[in-house]
Amino acid sequence: LALVFDLAAQAAAAILKAIGFVATIIAQALIDVFNFAAEAVAQILNVIGATANEIAQVLKDVFGFAAQAIANFFNDVLGFAQEVIEAALGFAGFAASVVQGIIEGIFGSISDIFCGIFGC
Repeated sequence: LALVFDLAAQAAAAILKAIGFVATIIAQALIDVFNFAAEAVAQILNVIGATANEIAQVLKDVFGFAAQAIANFFNDVLGFAQEVIEAALGFAGFAASVVQGIIEGIFGSISDIFCGIFGC
């Protein structure tokens, strides 16, 4: 039964996107109709082609996620690249200093990466 709901939710979300609804409205529909949690909504939005920026905005505005939680979800679940996560957090309105700290916490600093490749 869960699979049927997931497929129906994905189809409904895709239709809403196709007729021009924004990600926050689609997310709210998934919550209201299917009672989905944030992670399920974000995954469906990703599947139907919502951008990382749109998904970050939904996680922040609709579900109240902090920047760290969004970054962790993007990295651990959706497998987004560092640049995508950084841009999406900035788009969602998080301060550059906060984003920088989170990115360094997840991916390491530039100097750590350089030393890992070339040795220090």
